[in-house]
Amino acid sequence: MILKLEPYALGFFGLAFLLRLGHMPFSSEVFIISISALALIYVFKSSSKNDRLETFAQFIQKGIFNSIALGLIALLYQIQQWPFRKEMVIVFLGATSLMLLLSLVKKVPVKQLISMNNGILLLGLLFLIITSYFNLF
Repeated sequence: MILKLEPYALGFFGLAFLLRLGHMPFSSEVFIISISALALIYVFKSSSKNDRLETFAQFIQKGIFNSIALGLIALLYQIQQWPFRKEMVIVFLGATSLMLLLSLVKKVPVKQLISMNNGILLLGLLFLIITSYFNLF
């Protein structure tokens, strides 16, 4: 049931991001709620069972979804300028690269692990974290 809320949470995140860029009142609170909800959806998505994949591929898929959730929280830390933001970014980049490296070593196709939408979200997270790291917005 909660997995069906992903498009709405992504739309809420986009709206909160636009409010944040416009420096609207209460935009920080809306932004925190939207990122937390989206991260929670990806944690639940990682705990769902996928019977089509073998055990190791399921492990990699869970790791990728958890690293997306970790990336959302790292983005929140980075944009809000909270302490330990650099460490969160390092853990996110390390977890993502480890999962992609494991999928390459075991020769599991990434298309089988995540959908195109989740891949675009992962690339967008990387872009947002890198741009916020250099204070570009």
